[in-house]
Amino acid sequence: MSESAPSATPVSKTHWYHRHGDIEIRSLGGTILRADSWRLAAASKVFADMMEVTSENTAEVTTPTKRKSINMIEPIEIDQSSKIISYLLDLVNQANPTTPPSGYDETTALYDLCDKFVVVDRIRSRVSLRIEQVGSHRQWNLLVFAGARNDVPLARTALSMMNEQTFSAETSDEPQGAVLYNMNFRQRMAILPESWQLELYRKAFETPSSLNDHSSYSYSSSYGMKVRPDWKALAIAFQPAN
Repeated sequence: MSESAPSATPVSKTHWYHRHGDIEIRSLGGTILRADSWRLAAASKVFADMMEVTSENTAEVTTPTKRKSINMIEPIEIDQSSKIISYLLDLVNQANPTTPPSGYDETTALYDLCDKFVVVDRIRSRVSLRIEQVGSHRQWNLLVFAGARNDVPLARTALSMMNEQTFSAETSDEPQGAVLYNMNFRQRMAILPESWQLELYRKAFETPSSLNDHSSYSYSSSYGMKVRPDWKALAIAFQPAN
């Protein structure tokens, strides 16, 4: 009786650029990306703890003071695409990180990854700038993304880029396949945390009878109420209950 053929072992492909370093990271699709452990430790508290790296200032260290042998460490599994991980490693490898050229969905994924690995401010600030840039025309999507994370500062960024029409529009100007595609105002509001909904109803609307200057407000036919025009001020005042 002939022996059965041995099962094939899946072979991971190596990223075309991030292929050097003493640490391996495996992406969601199986791609291996390599990086220098000391750079990862300098950029991320989680990576620093993971590799037992200590320094006078872990957040900004440039060389490790202690490191265990990591030659035989298995690849670190990160539940994200190689493209998003590559964006993070690009930032990690720069002394003065530049704003990544990522699209909206890529940037929100990168923002999540930065939170997960507790990256230093010099990297986080670049990603925060990019999410503001790409979110400037997808304000509601950014607000919902912030709500899912209970990220009030990010919500304020989204609100500051809105206006009366953007906020109360009956149809969301979102691309097909997006979370908010074809959702009306009530449906969008319902996705937000209840405390956020309450805060927005309190801060964004006024009943017409209580207004001194009706001409400065945009009328919302959905609620028979006026929408405030000063969204930058509203964003600053946005403070939902915990």
